[in-house]
Amino acid sequence: MRKEDFYEALGEIDEAAVAEAAVPSHSKRRVKTVIIAAAAAACIVIGAGVFLARPGVVISDPDTSEAASAAESPAATDNGAADSSSEDTSKAAASKPLPEKIVQAETDRVVYSDLPSLLEASQLVVIGEYAEETEQKLTTAHSAEINADVITNAVSTNKIHIKKVLKGEPPEGDITVSQRYGIQDEPAQIVTFSSLTPMVKGDEWLFFLYYDALGSTYWCAGDYCGRYPIPNDEILAELDSLGENGLLDIKTLGVLDGSSNTTSLYREIIKHFGDELRV
Repeated sequence: MRKEDFYEALGEIDEAAVAEAAVPSHSKRRVKTVIIAAAAAACIVIGAGVFLARPGVVISDPDTSEAASAAESPAATDNGAADSSSEDTSKAAASKPLPEKIVQAETDRVVYSDLPSLLEASQLVVIGEYAEETEQKLTTAHSAEINADVITNAVSTNKIHIKKVLKGEPPEGDITVSQRYGIQDEPAQIVTFSSLTPMVKGDEWLFFLYYDALGSTYWCAGDYCGRYPIPNDEILAELDSLGENGLLDIKTLGVLDGSSNTTSLYREIIKHFGDELRV
């Protein structure tokens, strides 16, 4: 799948709505989405620059009653218990067109609003490239409440070919990285517990990673706080033209919505690392 295909599926984001979301990275606001099940939108402060984002289920298409039922889970809502569960492991086919419906079922997670907090949480800071086609594992369970299968977890895994190390000592060879999303066939939709866009073979990013020893994989620290585009001349020029408080397009940042716009933190990262970010 190509990054351009993903954003065609996601649809155009209203620029005024994106600008309206010029709030700290730990805040949650609606940007051309429909919230169908949510707890409090406020965030809990758990340390300087560290916040706990509250959960909710967000869908990119207003006509989403069927998609909502398929995405709900005991972890996201209180609607019924799952009777039995099953797992499906597959390789997400790069040639398949991306589904138009995108269901974002969030869970509580720690996010970061400043670079010192992000660096403290990151065991590795690297520039790397997704090296393989993404593999995914969908966990589903049947809910008697709605008489349908619901997704209780979705994890996709890829390899990162490291091109430059900015912090930490990575193991030799490519490293495994995971992200909580999956592509479902019936109904056709992307189900994600992350605010990051899907992992695409060949895409290069700047990663802030922590290691999950239990799963033998790395994750982006703070989800959308832990992955950024490589700042080329075009991006640097755009940042200059936007002014101090301007926001980059979410397509450039690789995030799903304006409430996850990390331009302010990205500026801090560029200032801190400087020429080290050039590969």
